[in-house]
Amino acid sequence: MRIMGKAMAKAVGVDAEIVCGADQLCTGLKGGVEGAIHAVSGEFDSGGVECAILEMKRPAEEGPQAWFADDSAKRRGPLRGYHPNGKKSKLVVRAGCKERAREVFGDTDVEIVSGARYMEGFVGTAEGKRAYATERVQEWQRCVNRMADAAAKYPQAAHTALTTSLQAEWDFFMRVMPEERATFEPLRDALTHYLTQLSSHVVTATEVQLMMLPARHGGMGVRDPTERVAAAYETSTKGTSLLVSII
Repeated sequence: MRIMGKAMAKAVGVDAEIVCGADQLCTGLKGGVEGAIHAVSGEFDSGGVECAILEMKRPAEEGPQAWFADDSAKRRGPLRGYHPNGKKSKLVVRAGCKERAREVFGDTDVEIVSGARYMEGFVGTAEGKRAYATERVQEWQRCVNRMADAAAKYPQAAHTALTTSLQAEWDFFMRVMPEERATFEPLRDALTHYLTQLSSHVVTATEVQLMMLPARHGGMGVRDPTERVAAAYETSTKGTSLLVSII
């Protein structure tokens, strides 16, 4: 089925994107995932809804939900071999709404929470967002430190992995989570350590600044997260504003 799906997407992908538009974000629509994250988290943050259903595999009684390409309605899914799984779903509710949520979803396996990760973004309280951001930055720190250890022996492989894959993770994160510069200071320190290992000598602040320039400007292509965090979220919200309004 996957092969057939990929073949069909290859053949009619452009037509599907035009026809589906904002109704199906997995057809190749530019900025689709970012738009979905901004739409769901923005609706919850604005106070317009009391709950948000994430990864729900059945129609929602109340609250917004964003479905993925393999999702299907509860009544039509089983006829096609698709059986909803509440264990994969989370219901994010505001303070004071958990009792009502248990009444509505008490007969399901849906987990009722005050905040949850949503496609690398986060839906929930401000405290939950900060905790999630801190957790992610700490995880990236550990990854960069491992890259630094590898760079001492395999500099080209480590640098390729960091610049083409790993840093793309926090680039995307900054586009969907409104964070402050201070959040990413520990990650910048880890990147400085990485550049030291890569260069086999202790680098100065000026050298770090130069090495964090793009390759076309004579740098190493390692992007400074503290310099990008402010503009990244604003750019993403402006770029997906039309899509978000449609969703």
